[in-house]
Amino acid sequence: MSQTIPHVSDNDRPAVENELSADFNCVYKISEGPGMWTVIGTNLNLGVNDQFRDFIIAAAGRTAVDPACLAALIDAEAAKTASGGWDVNSRNPHTTASGPTQFLQDTWRDMAKNPTTFLNAAAKARNLIDASDSIVDDAALLDLRFDAQCSIITAADYGAMNLHGLTGAGLIGADFSDEAKARAMYLAHHDGLAGAEAWLRGQVSEEDAQRKLVGQIGSARAAQAKTGHATWAEAYLAWIYSLVQPDKFTV
Repeated sequence: MSQTIPHVSDNDRPAVENELSADFNCVYKISEGPGMWTVIGTNLNLGVNDQFRDFIIAAAGRTAVDPACLAALIDAEAAKTASGGWDVNSRNPHTTASGPTQFLQDTWRDMAKNPTTFLNAAAKARNLIDASDSIVDDAALLDLRFDAQCSIITAADYGAMNLHGLTGAGLIGADFSDEAKARAMYLAHHDGLAGAEAWLRGQVSEEDAQRKLVGQIGSARAAQAKTGHATWAEAYLAWIYSLVQPDKFTV
Protein backbone atom coordinates (compact mmCIF):
# COMPACT_ATOMS: atom_id res chain seq x y z
CA MET A 1 0.00 0.00 0.00
CA SER A 2 1.26 3.46 -0.84
CA GLN A 3 0.02 6.97 -1.51
CA THR A 4 1.29 9.32 -4.19
CA ILE A 5 0.75 13.08 -4.14
CA PRO A 6 1.94 14.85 -7.31
CA HIS A 7 2.61 18.52 -8.03
CA VAL A 8 3.75 19.51 -4.56
CA SER A 9 5.54 22.85 -4.28
CA ASP A 10 8.64 23.50 -2.20
CA ASN A 11 6.53 25.44 0.29
CA ASP A 12 3.94 22.69 0.68
CA ARG A 13 6.32 19.74 0.70
CA PRO A 14 7.17 19.67 4.44
CA ALA A 15 3.49 19.57 5.37
CA VAL A 16 2.74 16.85 2.82
CA GLU A 17 5.68 14.75 4.00
CA ASN A 18 4.57 15.16 7.61
CA GLU A 19 1.03 14.11 6.71
CA LEU A 20 2.22 10.98 4.91
CA SER A 21 4.58 10.13 7.76
CA ALA A 22 1.56 9.59 9.99
CA ASP A 23 0.51 6.60 7.89
CA PHE A 24 3.73 5.34 6.30
CA ASN A 25 7.21 4.58 7.61
CA CYS A 26 8.90 5.61 4.35
CA VAL A 27 8.31 8.95 2.63
CA TYR A 28 10.33 10.08 -0.36
CA LYS A 29 10.15 12.69 -3.08
CA ILE A 30 10.78 12.69 -6.81
CA SER A 31 11.60 15.91 -8.62
CA GLU A 32 9.16 17.07 -11.28
CA GLY A 33 11.35 20.06 -12.12
CA PRO A 34 12.36 23.25 -10.33
CA GLY A 35 10.32 23.69 -7.18
CA MET A 36 7.84 20.86 -7.83
CA TRP A 37 7.75 17.34 -6.44
CA THR A 38 5.87 14.09 -6.38
CA VAL A 39 5.79 12.89 -2.77
CA ILE A 40 5.21 9.21 -2.05
CA GLY A 41 4.44 7.41 1.18
CA THR A 42 4.96 3.67 1.47
CA ASN A 43 6.09 1.07 3.99
CA LEU A 44 9.57 -0.39 3.93
CA ASN A 45 10.86 -3.28 6.01
CA LEU A 46 14.65 -3.63 5.80
CA GLY A 47 15.05 -5.84 8.86
CA VAL A 48 18.72 -6.29 9.71
CA ASN A 49 19.59 -3.84 6.95
CA ASP A 50 17.64 -0.93 8.41
CA GLN A 51 20.92 0.96 8.90
CA PHE A 52 20.84 1.50 5.12
CA ARG A 53 17.30 2.94 5.07
CA ASP A 54 18.30 6.54 4.31
CA PHE A 55 20.41 5.42 1.35
CA ILE A 56 17.59 3.31 -0.13
CA ILE A 57 15.14 6.20 0.25
CA ALA A 58 17.60 8.62 -1.38
CA ALA A 59 18.07 6.15 -4.26
CA ALA A 60 14.30 5.88 -4.72
CA GLY A 61 14.05 9.65 -5.00
CA ARG A 62 16.78 9.73 -7.64
CA THR A 63 15.43 6.88 -9.76
CA ALA A 64 11.65 6.98 -9.20
CA VAL A 65 11.77 3.25 -8.45
CA ASP A 66 9.96 1.93 -5.37
CA PRO A 67 12.32 1.59 -2.37
CA ALA A 68 11.32 -2.02 -1.65
CA CYS A 69 12.21 -2.89 -5.25
CA LEU A 70 15.56 -1.13 -4.91
CA ALA A 71 16.19 -2.95 -1.62
CA ALA A 72 15.49 -6.20 -3.45
CA LEU A 73 17.99 -5.19 -6.13
CA ILE A 74 20.68 -4.47 -3.53
CA ASP A 75 19.85 -7.70 -1.71
CA ALA A 76 20.34 -9.70 -4.90
CA GLU A 77 23.73 -8.08 -5.51
CA ALA A 78 25.12 -8.12 -1.97
CA ALA A 79 27.04 -10.84 -0.20
CA LYS A 80 25.58 -11.46 3.25
CA THR A 81 27.02 -11.43 6.75
CA ALA A 82 26.19 -14.18 9.23
CA SER A 83 23.15 -12.18 10.36
CA GLY A 84 21.88 -11.78 6.80
CA GLY A 85 22.99 -8.16 6.52
CA TRP A 86 24.53 -6.72 3.39
CA ASP A 87 28.29 -7.12 3.64
CA VAL A 88 29.85 -3.75 2.87
CA ASN A 89 33.34 -5.26 2.87
CA SER A 90 32.73 -8.11 0.43
CA ARG A 91 35.17 -8.89 -2.39
CA ASN A 92 34.73 -11.35 -5.24
CA PRO A 93 37.82 -13.59 -5.22
CA HIS A 94 37.56 -14.23 -8.97
CA THR A 95 36.97 -10.69 -10.33
CA THR A 96 37.51 -7.07 -9.28
CA ALA A 97 33.89 -6.81 -8.05
CA SER A 98 33.80 -5.35 -4.54
CA GLY A 99 31.51 -3.72 -2.00
CA PRO A 100 27.88 -4.44 -1.19
CA THR A 101 26.78 -3.88 -4.79
CA GLN A 102 29.76 -5.65 -6.36
CA PHE A 103 31.03 -3.03 -8.77
CA LEU A 104 33.89 -3.91 -11.07
CA GLN A 105 36.75 -1.41 -11.03
CA ASP A 106 36.23 -0.07 -14.56
CA THR A 107 32.47 0.33 -14.14
CA TRP A 108 33.02 2.20 -10.87
CA ARG A 109 35.53 4.52 -12.54
CA ASP A 110 33.08 5.21 -15.37
CA MET A 111 30.32 6.05 -12.90
CA ALA A 112 32.66 8.33 -10.96
CA LYS A 113 33.57 10.28 -14.09
CA ASN A 114 29.93 10.81 -15.06
CA PRO A 115 28.90 14.27 -13.80
CA THR A 116 25.24 13.24 -13.39
CA THR A 117 25.94 10.62 -10.72
CA PHE A 118 25.91 10.73 -6.95
CA LEU A 119 29.34 9.10 -6.98
CA ASN A 120 30.81 11.92 -9.06
CA ALA A 121 29.65 14.49 -6.51
CA ALA A 122 30.85 12.38 -3.59
CA ALA A 123 34.26 11.85 -5.19
CA LYS A 124 34.64 15.54 -5.96
CA ALA A 125 33.78 16.42 -2.36
CA ARG A 126 36.67 14.17 -1.30
CA ASN A 127 39.01 15.58 -4.00
CA LEU A 128 39.21 12.20 -5.73
CA ILE A 129 37.85 13.60 -9.00
CA ASP A 130 38.83 17.01 -10.35
CA ALA A 131 36.63 19.65 -11.97
CA SER A 132 37.20 18.11 -15.41
CA ASP A 133 35.95 14.73 -14.11
CA SER A 134 39.40 13.13 -14.25
CA ILE A 135 40.45 10.73 -11.52
CA VAL A 136 42.96 12.19 -9.05
CA ASP A 137 43.29 9.32 -6.55
CA ASP A 138 42.34 5.98 -8.09
CA ALA A 139 42.95 3.82 -5.02
CA ALA A 140 40.85 6.01 -2.75
CA LEU A 141 38.13 6.21 -5.40
CA LEU A 142 37.95 2.42 -5.65
CA ASP A 143 37.77 2.22 -1.86
CA LEU A 144 34.49 4.13 -2.02
CA ARG A 145 32.93 0.89 -3.22
CA PHE A 146 32.99 -0.10 0.44
CA ASP A 147 31.13 3.06 1.46
CA ALA A 148 27.52 1.88 1.80
CA GLN A 149 25.98 5.19 0.79
CA CYS A 150 28.11 5.49 -2.35
CA SER A 151 27.69 1.84 -3.26
CA ILE A 152 23.90 1.67 -2.84
CA ILE A 153 23.07 4.96 -4.54
CA THR A 154 25.54 4.28 -7.34
CA ALA A 155 23.92 0.90 -7.97
CA ALA A 156 20.59 2.69 -8.30
CA ASP A 157 22.08 5.32 -10.62
CA TYR A 158 23.70 2.60 -12.73
CA GLY A 159 20.44 0.70 -12.83
CA ALA A 160 18.54 3.80 -13.94
CA MET A 161 21.05 4.37 -16.74
CA ASN A 162 20.65 0.78 -17.89
CA LEU A 163 16.87 1.10 -17.74
CA HIS A 164 17.14 4.15 -19.97
CA GLY A 165 19.19 2.11 -22.44
CA LEU A 166 16.74 -0.79 -22.38
CA THR A 167 13.82 1.61 -22.80
CA GLY A 168 15.50 3.26 -25.76
CA ALA A 169 16.03 -0.17 -27.29
CA GLY A 170 12.31 -0.88 -26.95
CA LEU A 171 12.87 -3.66 -24.41
CA ILE A 172 11.37 -1.93 -21.37
CA GLY A 173 7.99 -0.22 -21.60
CA ALA A 174 6.55 2.72 -19.68
CA ASP A 175 3.93 0.37 -18.24
CA PHE A 176 6.49 -1.94 -16.63
CA SER A 177 6.04 -2.31 -12.87
CA ASP A 178 8.79 -1.17 -10.50
CA GLU A 179 9.38 -4.84 -9.70
CA ALA A 180 9.97 -5.60 -13.38
CA LYS A 181 12.25 -2.58 -13.66
CA ALA A 182 14.30 -3.71 -10.65
CA ARG A 183 14.70 -7.15 -12.20
CA ALA A 184 15.84 -5.62 -15.48
CA MET A 185 18.27 -3.43 -13.52
CA TYR A 186 19.70 -6.52 -11.86
CA LEU A 187 20.00 -8.38 -15.15
CA ALA A 188 21.95 -5.46 -16.64
CA HIS A 189 24.18 -5.15 -13.56
CA HIS A 190 24.84 -8.88 -13.62
CA ASP A 191 25.37 -9.37 -17.38
CA GLY A 192 26.05 -5.82 -18.59
CA LEU A 193 23.74 -3.68 -20.70
CA ALA A 194 24.68 -5.43 -23.95
CA GLY A 195 24.18 -8.80 -22.28
CA ALA A 196 20.76 -7.77 -20.94
CA GLU A 197 19.74 -6.64 -24.43
CA ALA A 198 20.83 -9.96 -25.88
CA TRP A 199 18.81 -11.94 -23.32
CA LEU A 200 15.71 -9.78 -23.77
CA ARG A 201 15.93 -9.96 -27.57
CA GLY A 202 16.22 -13.73 -27.44
CA GLN A 203 19.66 -13.62 -29.05
CA VAL A 204 21.43 -15.98 -26.61
CA SER A 205 21.86 -19.47 -28.00
CA GLU A 206 20.57 -22.45 -26.05
CA GLU A 207 24.11 -23.76 -25.66
CA ASP A 208 25.32 -20.48 -24.21
CA ALA A 209 22.26 -20.12 -21.99
CA GLN A 210 22.73 -23.59 -20.54
CA ARG A 211 26.43 -22.99 -20.01
CA LYS A 212 25.73 -19.70 -18.27
CA LEU A 213 23.12 -21.13 -15.92
CA VAL A 214 25.24 -24.16 -15.06
CA GLY A 215 28.18 -21.87 -14.40
CA GLN A 216 26.09 -19.84 -11.97
CA ILE A 217 24.34 -22.56 -9.97
CA GLY A 218 25.81 -25.93 -10.95
CA SER A 219 24.50 -28.76 -13.10
CA ALA A 220 21.98 -30.26 -10.65
CA ARG A 221 20.33 -26.97 -9.73
CA ALA A 222 20.37 -25.84 -13.35
CA ALA A 223 18.55 -28.99 -14.44
CA GLN A 224 15.97 -28.38 -11.73
CA ALA A 225 15.63 -24.72 -12.76
CA LYS A 226 15.02 -25.79 -16.37
CA THR A 227 11.92 -27.75 -15.32
CA GLY A 228 8.82 -25.97 -16.52
CA HIS A 229 10.65 -23.81 -19.05
CA ALA A 230 10.70 -24.41 -22.79
CA THR A 231 14.25 -23.12 -23.23
CA TRP A 232 17.44 -22.67 -21.25
CA ALA A 233 17.25 -18.94 -21.93
CA GLU A 234 13.83 -18.79 -20.25
CA ALA A 235 15.23 -20.76 -17.32
CA TYR A 236 18.19 -18.42 -16.96
CA LEU A 237 16.01 -15.31 -16.94
CA ALA A 238 13.59 -16.90 -14.48
CA TRP A 239 16.50 -17.68 -12.16
CA ILE A 240 17.92 -14.15 -12.43
CA TYR A 241 14.53 -12.57 -11.80
CA SER A 242 13.82 -14.87 -8.84
CA LEU A 243 16.75 -13.32 -6.97
CA VAL A 244 15.00 -9.91 -6.84
CA GLN A 245 12.25 -10.26 -4.22
CA PRO A 246 10.57 -6.96 -3.25
CA ASP A 247 8.03 -8.75 -1.05
CA LYS A 248 10.83 -9.37 1.46
CA PHE A 249 11.05 -5.63 2.07
CA THR A 250 7.40 -4.63 2.39
CA VAL A 251 5.51 -4.46 5.66
